[in-house]
Amino acid sequence: MLSGTALRNLKPKSKLWVVAGNTWVRAVGTAFNVYRREDGVRVTVSEGAVKVAASRQDVPSDEALARLPVLLLAAGEQVGVRPTGPAKQVLSPPAVEREVARRTGTPHFQDQPFAASSIRSGV
Repeated sequence: MLSGTALRNLKPKSKLWVVAGNTWVRAVGTAFNVYRREDGVRVTVSEGAVKVAASRQDVPSDEALARLPVLLLAAGEQVGVRPTGPAKQVLSPPAVEREVARRTGTPHFQDQPFAASSIRSGV
């Protein structure tokens, strides 16, 4: 992944690798977002679990992943992977919903009058 966002929802037992810069994301039957930014990669899990690791290798594999330090993220967790190291956090259910909504382009409003939104004002 060169830039931008990937939102994936996998069927049970389906496997997927996402490589964003030096960050590998290994998913099995889950729903998650990978957002590559200039300062790093952010991974948010909304269902299931994923493994996240930093590697300079180009081709991910389960064997290579087994030799790396790995963060396991469960539903409701997020990690920012930056050159300074990973920063993992637990998100509230509304925060996870906002992350998914942002990636799909779905407007999400909380404690904000609709009149103040950029959708209504055209901004």
